[in-house]
Amino acid sequence: MVSYISHIFANFTPIKSLCAYQQDPERRVYKAVREAIKSGYRHIDTAQQYRNEHEVGEAIRDEINEGSITREDVFITTKVKKLSEISPLWIPFV
Repeated sequence: MVSYISHIFANFTPIKSLCAYQQDPERRVYKAVREAIKSGYRHIDTAQQYRNEHEVGEAIRDEINEGSITREDVFITTKVKKLSEISPLWIPFV
């Protein structure tokens, strides 16, 4: 069973969270996210500076495709760089 908290940013956020930190050639983040989901984690936290958002997304996609979760089951948070560090092409989207 997944426990949730309520706050101003979302109706419900899972209490247990996995922080997917940094990219590596052995795809440990991908493996960790998949294992976390199988273990009941529903909140995955990442950041643009970790450069692993694609691995987090691939892991979640693969778990969805296998039928172990739906997209609505997972709460994903990320952090973006300061506006002064972002390419001008990104600014309209931030």
